[in-house]
Amino acid sequence: MATLTGHNPDTALEGDPQPVPDVPQVPAEALGSVMAWAALMALGLLICAPFVSKPVPDGRAWFLAPVNWPALALATMALTAAILAMPFMRGLATGGRDFWTKVRGAYEGLGSDLIYGVLFCGYLALLGVLGFTISTWIFAQVCVTWSGLRGWRWWLATLVFVAVMVLLLRVGLGLWFPHAWLFDVLPRPFGNLASRYL
Repeated sequence: MATLTGHNPDTALEGDPQPVPDVPQVPAEALGSVMAWAALMALGLLICAPFVSKPVPDGRAWFLAPVNWPALALATMALTAAILAMPFMRGLATGGRDFWTKVRGAYEGLGSDLIYGVLFCGYLALLGVLGFTISTWIFAQVCVTWSGLRGWRWWLATLVFVAVMVLLLRVGLGLWFPHAWLFDVLPRPFGNLASRYL
């Protein structure tokens, strides 16, 4: 751990200021690349917003449309991120190898995070196919296994966790889970019963 200038830990008295660790500074190029991605994503979502939101309710003014607040937030995000991405955009034209080394530094160590993000997207896709309970258990089991926690105890722990969560949501709070494609394939009485909990 780095120490403050002139601070000697051997002669420090009780109550003296504690050493302050060095906090690595994020290069402007790295921050700019992240902001560029954020601006592009916000702009893409802003373009999609009118097509995925509900229209203005009958008899209501245009400014009460459900798309307004998300569009305002996305526009603010896109504008702010674009401004913060300016050093990166300038560096694209003039940057050399050192520039790209600093940009890559922003993404070091993100491999596992990206994998978990992909797994979560897969989980969201499975919800409409296998239902909440089965999809959640598969997602939890894959994440636990990927993190290095293997063995029958962890398999059982994820099963118990999902069962408790389903009981709390379905029985305790009375929430209904979305009807999945799997339950349409099963015989109707069993499919209707299973879709209430699975």
